[in-house]
Amino acid sequence: MGDIATVAAARPVLAVTAHPVQRCGAWAVALLRRAAAQRTLTAADFVSDVGSASLSPAGRKKVAVMVREELATTVHHRQLRRKVSYEELLHLEALKLVRLCLEGMPYKPFRPWW
Repeated sequence: MGDIATVAAARPVLAVTAHPVQRCGAWAVALLRRAAAQRTLTAADFVSDVGSASLSPAGRKKVAVMVREELATTVHHRQLRRKVSYEELLHLEALKLVRLCLEGMPYKPFRPWW
């Protein structure tokens, strides 16, 4: 999931690097394909070099907005009985991992039902 660091036994601190685009390649590919289908990204949003292509600064901004919008999408959480965003789901999973590491509580991963 990421880098975990604890400081002082009295007050543990968790630093988790959970960058969804880097960690979930299939999710990123689906997001970029959707952007291409909706014509959100154009050829001007890419910089092409010999044998490679990357996003231009304007293209990066567009992708960042799309990622924020995607993470803001809400779904109904069965156990919490309320709507939660994908961003909050990632946060809740990180908290479960903290409990696993610090308290030894068993980790039960979130399984989407949709």
